[in-house]
Amino acid sequence: MTPEERSVLAGEFALGVLDGPERAQALRLLVADPGFAREVERWREHFAVWFAEFGEVEPDPGLEERILGALPGGAANDDAGRAVRLWRAVAGGASLAAAGLLAALLLQPERAAPPAPPRPAPAAPAPLVAALDPTPDAGGTLDAPLAAVFDRATGTLTLASAVDVPAGRAAELWTIAGDGVPRSLGVLGTGNRLTVRPEARGRLAAGVVLAVSVEPPGGSPTGSPTGPVVATGALSAV
Repeated sequence: MTPEERSVLAGEFALGVLDGPERAQALRLLVADPGFAREVERWREHFAVWFAEFGEVEPDPGLEERILGALPGGAANDDAGRAVRLWRAVAGGASLAAAGLLAALLLQPERAAPPAPPRPAPAAPAPLVAALDPTPDAGGTLDAPLAAVFDRATGTLTLASAVDVPAGRAAELWTIAGDGVPRSLGVLGTGNRLTVRPEARGRLAAGVVLAVSVEPPGGSPTGSPTGPVVATGALSAV
């Protein structure tokens, strides 16, 4: 038996249209040949997709009488003969329909799998916040805690109010991690905002200390705070 013949036999068995020696052969293969059993299961799954597309239809109430009337030999007067011939006629029609469906499925190209559902958009990362408390060096620069918010989606760091620095000076923001080394984020700009450089955004995380120092215009020339540090506070996730 060729592979194509085995596949057809498996499909006919899955549809339930085999009888006699062919059904016995299929049953023997189903028990003894795992490959044939897998092929039968594949056909059953294939047919299940097709059958699911068709809704149930109630037969016409007069269908049985018409079938019996079409049978030869006065079957309408013989109850036992009517039952036997009715089921043979129905089974024969079902077998022909199933065989036609099997042929159509064998000849048509394989159906493409349905497209995968779109993945949900990833949630925006929660912002980081900090309450920056004035330090003893703050003087008149800052006399109350200052709220800071870092939007991790846009890389924007915003202070709730301005830092009152002397004329000709600028407020520079720093991160201080576990090693205790201040690292500059940049000078606070218009609107009390600072867009953090992409390469520096990874330094802003929960537990990292945010600090503000008073520096020359453009920021510290040394890479470390040169003026007084006027406020500090640890970042935390919302």
